[in-house]
Amino acid sequence: MKIVVVGDSGLIGSKVVNDLRTRGHDVIAASPASVSTRSPGEGLADALSCAQVVVDVANSPSFEDEAVLECFETSGPNLLAAEIRFDTWFSQSQAAR
Repeated sequence: MKIVVVGDSGLIGSKVVNDLRTRGHDVIAASPASVSTRSPGEGLADALSCAQVVVDVANSPSFEDEAVLECFETSGPNLLAAEIRFDTWFSQSQAAR
């Protein structure tokens, strides 16, 4: 299965990537260095165009209240719109139900 992991370079993301690869999945790493979820069209479409599943373990680059809120208010809708466009399954939204 082709799985995009957003936030792959973090503490949790790197473990998720390793675990998925160990289980034989084709993992596409989507760290802030390789794809931006904060600006539509900055590599996000390329990363999701061939994915079947998206796992979002990204974190805000800052822990200040306003910066965290702005980060997730921007990245969440951009990521969701791209997932809908490419008909991928978003694991975090399913887990939250």
